Amino acid sequence: MTPVTPTATPAESTGPQGVVQTGTVTFTEGDPAAPIDKDTITLLDENGQPAASVIAKSPEGKEIGTYTVDKTTGVVTFTPTDKSYSGEVVPVKVQAKDTNGTPTETTYTPKITPVVPTADPATSTDIQGQTQSGTPSFTPGNPAIPMDDDVPATFEDGSTTKTIPGEGTYTVAPDGTVTFVPEKSFTGTGTGVTVKRVDKNGTPVTATYTPTVTPVTPTAESTTSIGNKGQTQTGKPVFTEGDSRVPMNDKVPATFDDGSTTKTIPGVGTYTVAADGTVTFTPEAEFTGTAPAVTVVREDVNGTKASATYTPTVRPITKFVDKEGKEIPGYPALDGEQPKAEISGYRFVETKKLPNGDFEHVYEKVTTSYVDEKGTPIPGYPTEEGQQPKKDIPGYEFVKTVVDEYGNTQHIYKKTVTPTPVPDSTPTPEPQPTPQAKPEESVLPETKEEASFINPTDENAQLPKTGSEDSNLAIFGLASLLAGFGLYGTKRRKR
Repeated sequence: MTPVTPTATPAESTGPQGVVQTGTVTFTEGDPAAPIDKDTITLLDENGQPAASVIAKSPEGKEIGTYTVDKTTGVVTFTPTDKSYSGEVVPVKVQAKDTNGTPTETTYTPKITPVVPTADPATSTDIQGQTQSGTPSFTPGNPAIPMDDDVPATFEDGSTTKTIPGEGTYTVAPDGTVTFVPEKSFTGTGTGVTVKRVDKNGTPVTATYTPTVTPVTPTAESTTSIGNKGQTQTGKPVFTEGDSRVPMNDKVPATFDDGSTTKTIPGVGTYTVAADGTVTFTPEAEFTGTAPAVTVVREDVNGTKASATYTPTVRPITKFVDKEGKEIPGYPALDGEQPKAEISGYRFVETKKLPNGDFEHVYEKVTTSYVDEKGTPIPGYPTEEGQQPKKDIPGYEFVKTVVDEYGNTQHIYKKTVTPTPVPDSTPTPEPQPTPQAKPEESVLPETKEEASFINPTDENAQLPKTGSEDSNLAIFGLASLLAGFGLYGTKRRKR
């Protein structure tokens, strides 16, 4: 009798990590008279005993899956249970017998190739104080092994929230999107976080998210004001946000740069700042000029500060006073620096700038005096203040009026002399001479001229030549007429 020995052909397969693999072993009868009995196809465990399924192990003995076999087809299936494993797998033995009961064995060997997902980092940029976000990109290592959306993303330490003092707070969503809420004062590039996700095999992959915060800086413009002496004035620096999304913080009141809201400078005045940055300046009563500037500080909703100055100026006043410093009636003090004025009855002396910055135009009253030809005051007619008209003075004849360079008036007179009558012892004859027409008395014209005063202490001082040749001739004619009357009287006495 000739022996009949069936034979078998092994099978192998290669598949990605975490994916079921199969391989078909082939059994061939030794003689058609003794075909393979498919019912006898079975797996053999590590002890060589038939088994419906066998644990698949790594060469190191780690359980990584299971084997099963389809008796009708001879297809052996490897189902991984440890989807994180990749590499070699210990083959499984498969046995079959022919109809004579003669056995034959072969093997099935799967090989697992690693599947590694990949990820790209994410960044974002926004302004100071604004929330921003970014999502790293995660890509499966094999289309058959997608990312596991049922496993939420975390940071690398397994947390989902991370706070970095002085920087801000990071939060990761299940899909890997990171939200960053910066601290109001933080600017620059953040530390960033590492986001971790896994694929369906549980293979982790990480990527970073890094935010950048650009600074927002508010600006401010200084201001000034001008007011009159002793009057309160105000000014308000203009503050402008650095970005419309970061307005000025109206809930935080403005202050001066030292944090105060009131500032007093001795000899100058008091400054007060309102919540909106308006500064009120109350000057001291005598202060004039430009006051020292104060610095006003405000901040935006991020707490970023901006500062600007406020400078008030107080106008001086201009006074019109006499030499005793008394105000000239009708000429009150005026605001600001004003020019001198022409004031009737006064002459301008000088302009003074006072230590406090005010201006004084100083005047003195002009005078009117009544003097004789030598400049001696006429008794009973003292010097008077102001510009006075000439007067009729008994015993004196007005000569002229002079005004000196300072505006003082001098009315000059000469004393009139009345001739003493000589008694005539000769009786006057009865017949009277025919009356002759009395010549008109020559009237000296009144003159008013600019000249130097007559100095009463100068013995040689003389009245300046006044009148005219015509007036002298008139006087000579009058004297001749009087002499004629005298000769006539003498002849009558002799007769």
